[in-house]
Amino acid sequence: EVVLSAMASGIGSILAKENAYHLDTPFSKTDSKRQQEFLEGVKVMKNVFRDASTCRRLNPFLRALIEKNTRTHSTDSYSFDMLHFFQDPAIVNICDAVPHITESVLSTDPKLPVMIGRNLHRKSIPVTRASVEAERESIEEFRKTMKDTPLVGPNRAVTLIANNEICFRQKETGTIMYLEEFRRLVDEKRIRTEDYERMLRFGTQSFVERLRATGGPLAIIQPDTNNRKNAEETKKKALEEIASVPPPHTFIFEGHGSEKTAALWLSDDVSISYLEFAKALRKRYEKFKKQPQLLKTDIFVLRACYSLTITTSIDGALQKTDYRPIFVTASEYGQPSTSDPKLQTGSKFFEKVLGLTEEKRQTITLEDIMRRQDEGDTNVSIFIPRKDKPKDETILEQISQLPDSEKPKDENAPQQKAA
Repeated sequence: EVVLSAMASGIGSILAKENAYHLDTPFSKTDSKRQQEFLEGVKVMKNVFRDASTCRRLNPFLRALIEKNTRTHSTDSYSFDMLHFFQDPAIVNICDAVPHITESVLSTDPKLPVMIGRNLHRKSIPVTRASVEAERESIEEFRKTMKDTPLVGPNRAVTLIANNEICFRQKETGTIMYLEEFRRLVDEKRIRTEDYERMLRFGTQSFVERLRATGGPLAIIQPDTNNRKNAEETKKKALEEIASVPPPHTFIFEGHGSEKTAALWLSDDVSISYLEFAKALRKRYEKFKKQPQLLKTDIFVLRACYSLTITTSIDGALQKTDYRPIFVTASEYGQPSTSDPKLQTGSKFFEKVLGLTEEKRQTITLEDIMRRQDEGDTNVSIFIPRKDKPKDETILEQISQLPDSEKPKDENAPQQKAA
């Protein structure tokens, strides 16, 4: 009954890895490939779909979440991967929170049960109408108290840690090509190397200039290209920087992230694992624990694929350590992140969400990110440290976006329907 209900409700399309825009496509039981993918998806979601009514009430929430978080633009497209999202350790809490939130709120902010479910999961609090409402109020409170925290600006020191991958720009057209495709086309004699110029994919000169324009001290940590020994030395330097630079500080990582190993890659063969990251954070806490008010406004920005997945692993590795920084992640649980090398900053996350421009001495706060988080092809989440009183432990609380009612109104903007 549960399986048939999932197939009939549109969830079957999710489980069969269908495009997010075809959730109403009839599910054929005779298509063996789709049926196999569907059954594999059932295994992932079996703890969530406990009965047929669960499937029916989750469908509008899942539809809104997918459509709200699927982006399409002229050069690329990104479809929300629901199967990977459902591997979030807090997924049962997330789904149990859905019926306690009104449909009108879900239609405009489908990530609200995601935030509430994750926070209750971290606190080991059962999902009830009362706990959901209390957590919603807590999120609103922390949005207000933390919104003025600066991420970059004249009085904020920043360290950029970047991957060393190179790409190639066509000199006449400006078309960008990544290394693997470039090598293949050169080998096939379909393009000439002299028609292209090498450039960094991450930590580009134009992005660094935008960061410098904000007016704060800036350190750049990036390996040389094609030099493993240098990449290892850079990794050591990055971990030492995390452990020792005085708070409050903003660390920005830009590069590749691995879902299976929860690692951030500095080069093709050198990465920082979530365990190494957590170890550096523990050292940071031991060094500066007498300055708790400064430590709690440390910010780590992860502009990488699976950045929320990696953040979850780091949080788990910290265990009872009485320190968590603020995390700003560019991609949801189990989801990729996208680059756009045609932009000055290299991504819509930095260009549209952070709003890095050429403006001098520019201050960008957490509130700015919350207000702009739906700009560009991103899936932004913000986690802030909070003291959980019953357990007397520091946990990460997700606060993400501001409700639509708190966002500034543009009187000249066309009206848009809620997702």
